Amino acid sequence: MKKMISIVIGFATYFFVILITSGYENTKMHTSINEAIVDWFWYRSPSNYLPNNTLIKFSDLTVEGHKVVQGGKIAVNESITSMTPKEWIVHGGFSADEPQVPASLRHFYDPVSIDGVTYLTDFVENYAITYNQPLPKMDAKEWAISATDNPYNWKYAKEYLGNAFYNESKRSQYLGDAYRALGETLHLFADMGCPPHVRNDAHPAFANGYLGDPDPYEELIKSTQVLEYGTSNIQPDQVSAAAFKNAKTAAAIFETMALFTNKNFFTLDTQYGTDITPTINDRMPYTSPAVGSDVLHNPNDNYYYKTINGKQIKMLGKRSYFGWGKHTIDLACVKSQASVLIPTIVEGGANIIKLFIPTMSVTITDAKDDGSLSGTIKHTLNSEYTKEIKYNGKIKIYKGSAVIGEAACANNVISGTGLNIKKDEIIYAQLEVGGMFYKSEGVTVKEKPAGFDCLNSILACTKVSSFSIASYTFSDGSSSNDLNFGFPAGAEFTGNWFSDAQITWNGLSFEIQKMDIRNKTAPSGDTVYCKMQGRLSKDGSVLEEFSAKWIRHTYTDASWQNQYFINDKVTIYDFSYINLPLTKCDQYSKWFELDLNLSINNHVVKSSIYIYEMDIGGKPGAPIYTTRTNKESVASTFSKIRVSFQ
Repeated sequence: MKKMISIVIGFATYFFVILITSGYENTKMHTSINEAIVDWFWYRSPSNYLPNNTLIKFSDLTVEGHKVVQGGKIAVNESITSMTPKEWIVHGGFSADEPQVPASLRHFYDPVSIDGVTYLTDFVENYAITYNQPLPKMDAKEWAISATDNPYNWKYAKEYLGNAFYNESKRSQYLGDAYRALGETLHLFADMGCPPHVRNDAHPAFANGYLGDPDPYEELIKSTQVLEYGTSNIQPDQVSAAAFKNAKTAAAIFETMALFTNKNFFTLDTQYGTDITPTINDRMPYTSPAVGSDVLHNPNDNYYYKTINGKQIKMLGKRSYFGWGKHTIDLACVKSQASVLIPTIVEGGANIIKLFIPTMSVTITDAKDDGSLSGTIKHTLNSEYTKEIKYNGKIKIYKGSAVIGEAACANNVISGTGLNIKKDEIIYAQLEVGGMFYKSEGVTVKEKPAGFDCLNSILACTKVSSFSIASYTFSDGSSSNDLNFGFPAGAEFTGNWFSDAQITWNGLSFEIQKMDIRNKTAPSGDTVYCKMQGRLSKDGSVLEEFSAKWIRHTYTDASWQNQYFINDKVTIYDFSYINLPLTKCDQYSKWFELDLNLSINNHVVKSSIYIYEMDIGGKPGAPIYTTRTNKESVASTFSKIRVSFQ
């Protein structure tokens, strides 16, 4: 008998790699599990997985990607194919096992490292010889999440999706690859709910499981169990489900599933407890579950049961080989265990899809009855998405259920013109990428303000022609009339001193400045400097910020009747205002103005004049008196403030 077994195992060596790791078989079982996960996610997503502004439709469009059209041991054939996102996810349940040899030993993960490592070590000594490849020493969790030589891992799935948002021209292909990668991740996650794959138990089998070392759970589990347990209201393990819900990463969900399966289910070669002898090829035993502890015999039907999630689960049947040797795991045990494992896999997989879908918000910041609209898209970062996703493309605008037009979006900034919208109508925007829909809150269309049409003409202006104040009264009781920064004091000035100073625009913000040094070679002269800057509102109707600083330094000297006189004076005007409304906009001037308004001082941030003066008189070289003054005057009232553009 032993010799026959050796012959059989030797004959199976060549086929060993592709036969030890079928897990939930990939042509039917894994595709059925992935389909159940998608359906369960869609069925429960409105209240369990997604924000209120997000809707998923994985079957209403097609996207392109690389499909495996012919599998193989070492190589596969792929082609560019169009399928729905759901079909791509289902396909990932198949393609994750292709090509079969490279995939074979990478689908095991031991969360308790029974052999000192997390990857498969059981029955692998012939692998390198048979296929002339080094052992990968790679576990399923790493392979699924981040292995750089796996082009369809979880990390790449998110990168493909981010690229799809950003790159409009290649959006379809990025989406197909993203959903395939998600499907392959779900395949490997489902293996974490297959007992041999988390208990370091290789199970080479062929001839439909009659030869080799088959594991009963894998050989007997069928797609019917997925349909029966994965698409109904049968509850998953509640402790695991709570952990899935609170998990911040897919890796954490993998770990939860692997530990649940490892600690609660036997394989044929990893039984433990009272009167149980088999261990995994004579390695250290897994001590949970344990017959005689949490697994108890029922003499009425001769099965061993464990209570999981409030249910009695059949763990083992009677002994095989005429009452000695291993306990069996028969079809009744498999169905009973699948009634917990399959729903738990489906619930965990649905939470992986939840983490795959980025959290995006769409906001309309402004909409006016001239058909203009502006808004933003915001990606909320989290543990899975640590780099901002930016969207480029079209945004649909809705009124009720009807699409009334499209706006453009560039790097998450939305802008639209020519929309058929009227005052007081409620509209909303919706972003759609690959069956993921993000809806904004409704906003009410506003009336176009008087200054809106003037915005472009203001932005075309090359100068601030003047800034003036009328009837300016100081706190010391003195006053000034018609202070105009465009016309600095001095009889020698007859025109607008600022006429050749140019505005520098930076979006809606501007700056203009000029300095002039006069009479440079004369003993008397002055220097004048002026700087004005500010920012317009988005519609051009308000000068949201404005500041002006004017500095004049004069120096005069003269002699008269043997006396020598010097006057050195610095005058500084410093003003800042907020929210000056547009009151005039024509082809000549654009005025932002406050006039005879009792609330005018509410718009004043700063208004002050500083005068520093020194007078010297006497005989040349021997002054007979010196006077220095420093006058500071702070504004108390105004009657008008005006800023003019040209």
